[in-house]
Amino acid sequence: MSYYLVRIGEGSKYVEEGRKDGFIAVGWDEVSDLVSFGNLEKIKEALGKTNYRYTSAQIATQAGQLFRFALEMQNNDTVISPMGEGRYIVGKAGDYYYEEKPKSGCPYKHRRHVKWQKEIISKEDMSTSLAYSVGAT
Repeated sequence: MSYYLVRIGEGSKYVEEGRKDGFIAVGWDEVSDLVSFGNLEKIKEALGKTNYRYTSAQIATQAGQLFRFALEMQNNDTVISPMGEGRYIVGKAGDYYYEEKPKSGCPYKHRRHVKWQKEIISKEDMSTSLAYSVGAT
């Protein structure tokens, strides 16, 4: 089992929508369904064809994030998402899906189902190692 920190939008802008509707989501909406690419190199190629104007190093970094989100993360991996002010929601990841026309207030198309715990945790509730890890991002 792995742990992933996923911000739902810049400044956790869409964390409440994700919590309410049971998902996490990331941007890069110019890239279609990531499962269709199947590997990191094809995701890099797709990012290179977008309007994002990334350098080759930025393409590698962004593609790595997309790859981990869609293809490396497994069902039941732990997902932690910041709410702001040192508070976090925690859940278990479900399947990746691509939502062509998002219905919630969150516009991001790359998503994973998440079963969120009811409790909100604070950084003080975390082990020292985990607190340092989430603080490093």
